[in-house]
Amino acid sequence: MKKILMVFASVALLASASIASAASLNVGVLDVQKVMQQIPQVTAMQKQLKKQFAPQEKQITTSQNKLKADLTKFSKNSTVMKDSDKKAMQKKLLGEQSKLRGLQVSFQQKLLAAQRSSMQKIVANIETAVKGVAKTQGLNIVLTKASVAFNDPKMDITDQVINKLK
Repeated sequence: MKKILMVFASVALLASASIASAASLNVGVLDVQKVMQQIPQVTAMQKQLKKQFAPQEKQITTSQNKLKADLTKFSKNSTVMKDSDKKAMQKKLLGEQSKLRGLQVSFQQKLLAAQRSSMQKIVANIETAVKGVAKTQGLNIVLTKASVAFNDPKMDITDQVINKLK
C-alpha cells in the first residue's frame, strides 16, 4: 500500500512540475505562407529572375517557333521531295529538336538554381526576423501555423515578422 501511495505521489509531483513548466512556456505562431505572400523581397526576387532569364526564355520561344515552322513546311513539301532531301530535312529537324531540348533543360536547371539561391537568402532573413520578434516578445518557441490545429490569435506573430521585413 505504501508503494502505491508513493507511485501516486510521484505521478502527481511529475504532473504538477510539467504543468508549471508549460505555464512558463511562451509560444508564438507564424503563418509562413502569409509572410511569403506579403514581403517585398519575394516580389523583388520574382521580378529580378524574370528579367535575368528573359533572354533565354525568348531564345527558347524563337527556337520553338522555328521548329514548328520547319515541321509545317516539311509536312507540306514531303510528298514532293526527293528521298535524299527528305532524309536531310528529317536530320535537320531532329537536330533542331535536340538543340531545343538542351536549351530547355539548361534553362530550367539555371532557373531552379537561381530560385533556390534567392529563396535561401529570403528564408535566412525571415529566420532572423522571427528570432528578433521572439526575443522582444519573450517567446520560447515559434511554431508554424500549418503545424498547429488551433491557436489563440494573440499568439500569432506573423504581422510583426512581416513588418520587420518591410
